[in-house]
Amino acid sequence: MSEPPEVVCVAAIQMLPAEADLKANVERADKLLKQAITQGANIVCFPECALTGYSYPKKGVRSMAENRELAETVPGPSVNHFAKRAKEFGVHIIWSLHERDGDEYYNTAVLLGPEGKTLGKYRKVHINKFENPAGFTNGRVFTVWPVTVDDIRLNLGIMICYDREIPEAARTLAVLGADIIFVPQATSCTCNIPIHRDQLRVRAYENECFIVMTNWAGTKFKGHSMIIHPGGETLKLGSRDEDILIADLNLSELRTLRKNGIYGRHHRRPQAYGPLVGE
Repeated sequence: MSEPPEVVCVAAIQMLPAEADLKANVERADKLLKQAITQGANIVCFPECALTGYSYPKKGVRSMAENRELAETVPGPSVNHFAKRAKEFGVHIIWSLHERDGDEYYNTAVLLGPEGKTLGKYRKVHINKFENPAGFTNGRVFTVWPVTVDDIRLNLGIMICYDREIPEAARTLAVLGADIIFVPQATSCTCNIPIHRDQLRVRAYENECFIVMTNWAGTKFKGHSMIIHPGGETLKLGSRDEDILIADLNLSELRTLRKNGIYGRHHRRPQAYGPLVGE
């Protein structure tokens, strides 16, 4: 008799954060989290900078110092709140915020486990020129975390928004062993420029990974969150409104695909890739 498939239920929370209103965003995220849990989610991912909204210094509205007052440490109030929620519901949560660490400020996603602990954090490596006014510091490393969901072991990676534009980001996570790559995001590109949806499908296909991208809802960033199969199929595609995308990801199927596949890590020749790590 064959073994039952190993299936993990993931949720991409497509929400519209309120700019600079931390209390409102935590309350809204709480409600959406509970809805995702009732639909069976084991891993729940929120979009980029869900705590603060994508806040910038604005003349006559907010100085750089005031903008940086919105940042939190890790651990900190919102991380501690969702760590408690992760323990309460027995799930993994990926929560995104503007992080303060000494004199440096990061665009950060925090992985919280069902024991109520912070398992790790990822700081966005690729800060593009349009984000520079927010004063973010570039992250320095990609990380993959081994996690267990209902006795199913898997490797979880995170990249944030513009990281998806740099092929080396997803490839690094794949080489590190990621089975699922979560992508908190805040951009209209996924809606306005169809190739950006195709791009994510290619990232999943070429790296033999599931990809779960969660974007902001609303008229500016326009949703279109995605859950993508490692074969390149779009399993779920969000609308423009607030939404919760739920999908069962079959890890047994992923392992079979990798065993029989020719992409991902099968035929790499790292000794030939020297120019990729040059300045």
